[in-house]
Amino acid sequence: MQINTSIKNKIFIFFISIIICAIGIISYIGFKSSSSSYIESTLNYSNDTTNNLALLLEEDFSFIPNDTKYLSNFYALKNLLIWKSIGEKDEEKKWENLYTNALIDFMNKKKLYYKIRVLDTKGTEIVNLKYNRDLNKTFIIPKNHLQNKSNKKYFEEIKNLKPDALFISEINLNEENGRVEKPYTPVVRFATAIYNQNGEKSGYLILNIFANK
Repeated sequence: MQINTSIKNKIFIFFISIIICAIGIISYIGFKSSSSSYIESTLNYSNDTTNNLALLLEEDFSFIPNDTKYLSNFYALKNLLIWKSIGEKDEEKKWENLYTNALIDFMNKKKLYYKIRVLDTKGTEIVNLKYNRDLNKTFIIPKNHLQNKSNKKYFEEIKNLKPDALFISEINLNEENGRVEKPYTPVVRFATAIYNQNGEKSGYLILNIFANK
């Protein structure tokens, strides 16, 4: 009797083990299936969101390429870069004042551009203006606060721009001196390279656009 009971117990344990394994396999398959479905639906949602965002940008920012072209070909900017390359400080300052005054009027009127900057070919800011929405006023960033942006990812992209080509960045939070600026300001950067009459690259124009309404 004890031998038969032992065999029965082993058989019982064997079948219980099979049942537990089967339940585990079924549960795993169910989890993988639901997990895959969840991931797929998440990816679809992400793609839909990205597509909707792209359509929104295309609709809201459709005029920005024209603004970028206009500001990059502005005569005062061209003269500023010419005199800067020659090293004539007085002439450079005169044309810089003309250009920044024009930008101030432009930014106050548009109310869309968070920053407009001019960089030299090495990535150092020459001109930097910042629009304050609350005050409805544009400020010129002082010379001692201008930065070199050559280590930024977007600068690596714009270095290779051909004449009239336009760079558009991803939406991200604006940074200053390597830190995310507070209050948080999501922006999209539009940029173009500036060429002189000899076909030589003389700088870059970058427009930071408010990405939030």
